[in-house]
Amino acid sequence: MSQWITSPSAPGGVSGGENWIVNQIPTGAIDGSNLSFIVADLYYAGTMMVYLRNLRKTPGIDFTETATGFNFIEPPETGDVIICDYRKM
Repeated sequence: MSQWITSPSAPGGVSGGENWIVNQIPTGAIDGSNLSFIVADLYYAGTMMVYLRNLRKTPGIDFTETATGFNFIEPPETGDVIICDYRKM
């Protein structure tokens, strides 16, 4: 379940009380071949943080942002856990 927070010191070093979605489980098949995942909200580019197997992934190396979510460079394995955080528009 995702959470919504307002914080003066939010993830990613952004300040000012922006709205962050944290611990969201994105939509998409985790089947060893799917690369594309969709989040529930529009978000500001550059704020997506993706975690695979409890490890934060690197933007541009492990995943790329899309208009509706993100694409992994390598597909997650069946049974992997993916969560993400981002600044909601």
